[in-house]
Amino acid sequence: MGYIDRSYTLSDRYKREDGRVFLTGIQALTRLPMMQRQLDRHNGLNTAGLISGYRGSPLGAYDQEIWRSQKALKQHDIDFEPGINEDLGATILWGAQLIDHYREDATKDGVF
Repeated sequence: MGYIDRSYTLSDRYKREDGRVFLTGIQALTRLPMMQRQLDRHNGLNTAGLISGYRGSPLGAYDQEIWRSQKALKQHDIDFEPGINEDLGATILWGAQLIDHYREDATKDGVF
């Protein structure tokens, strides 16, 4: 028989940094940028995350989970900026990749 961790809570899906977590597919996609931030920090990089999209996207449940998880995302320096349409969502992400060309005072090594 396997060990049952009775201290596990549903919020651990985004809080735990090691060990086993239980996730749906959408929750795994939501956790992924948090894990990227942890990996970057471990490798000495000062990065931030940006997620954008629009409500009509084929992965519609993703933005709903992002909305619910904003507190956990903020703790990992990840922002969610919903776009009004596909073009605006893409432009937001493209602009974040050009930050070092336009801002000499950027405080991050990069944006993922």
